[in-house]
Amino acid sequence: MLQCGLFEGSMTENERDQIAHVFREVVALASTAMQAGQSPFSAIIVANGQVLARGVNQTRSGKNPTLHAEMVAIAEACKAHGMEALAGSTAICSCEPCPMCLMALYYSGVASVLFGASLQDAIANGSGDPPIPSKTLIELGDLPIEIDQVGDEGAEAIIRLFRQKIERDGEL
Repeated sequence: MLQCGLFEGSMTENERDQIAHVFREVVALASTAMQAGQSPFSAIIVANGQVLARGVNQTRSGKNPTLHAEMVAIAEACKAHGMEALAGSTAICSCEPCPMCLMALYYSGVASVLFGASLQDAIANGSGDPPIPSKTLIELGDLPIEIDQVGDEGAEAIIRLFRQKIERDGEL
């Protein structure tokens, strides 16, 4: 089971199991994105136990540097459910959001973020993201978003994908 401290005290075993289930899907989506030639990043937005949207990195296929997984998931959730549906939701992401994605999650009303690999893990494996951790931005902006890493098991699964992508394509 994945471990995270974000909701540890208030989360039921069933809720922890649901997060673990969704995170396994996040890993599978990241792997699918990688197989399609994208970087292995993915995000799923959930609210009230329901998946609102899924997103994978589409920067290469979409020829648009803003099509990060979180941005795609936000757009899909808004299209399918309306902007108000994201208020209070949770984004479960393969990697800690970059500054652009964190701010988009904030503006969309997402209340919490769980991630696998850290931004530092991504940078260490070739990501060009600025080295500004989400917690730093949250503290500086006094943003009402809770954020936590799902634990070593989740990070390791994503880091393996990073390394497979680099081995296969020479870049993340």
